[in-house]
Amino acid sequence: MNWNSSILWGIIGLIGGGLISSFFYFISKKRIKLSYDIVTTTLVSCNATKIKDLNIQYKGKPILNLYTSTLKIKNIGNCIIEHSDFAPSAPLSLITDGEFLVNEDTGRHILTENDFNRVIPIMEINNNVCRKSTIQFDYIAKNEIISCTVFHTGSLCISGKLKDGKIKNSEEKSKMPFIISTVIAIISSLTTIISLLYSCISPH
Repeated sequence: MNWNSSILWGIIGLIGGGLISSFFYFISKKRIKLSYDIVTTTLVSCNATKIKDLNIQYKGKPILNLYTSTLKIKNIGNCIIEHSDFAPSAPLSLITDGEFLVNEDTGRHILTENDFNRVIPIMEINNNVCRKSTIQFDYIAKNEIISCTVFHTGSLCISGKLKDGKIKNSEEKSKMPFIISTVIAIISSLTTIISLLYSCISPH
């Protein structure tokens, strides 16, 4: 077989160009992704409430368990995320099966947050009990981390749904490095195969 070198290199160029274009399209595609981490510290436990003459109350009721939790959220996508990127029916929130401690004068959390990251936990109070805190924020830039701290009884979980994106625990491994390395390996392998093929069919 004796192929014209310009035809062969044209085929190589088309294949290589297509693969490289697909690769850069993939890595530049808009990705809305958030990772989160919740760090919880126990302040009061059932054992502490057994101490004689120790009485811890909130709103006139004894507290058996009390925790402080800090929520950290990082934008791991490649675009700015705004509050409107969350579905109106499922905003970014913290939910507890106990209750959040709230400052009755302000209707907000008793711990004052700084304004650096523009984060405000908005407490939803029903029947004088708050079990849901909606996290308000202006926007989250690429690679930026926002955080807020809440006091609560009971367990805590994060809730919310992005209109077009994903929220994942920071401990979950990202598939992106694996995908990128796989694509690069495929391109390298195809380039090697084409080069070997060309060397075999070229006249000596």
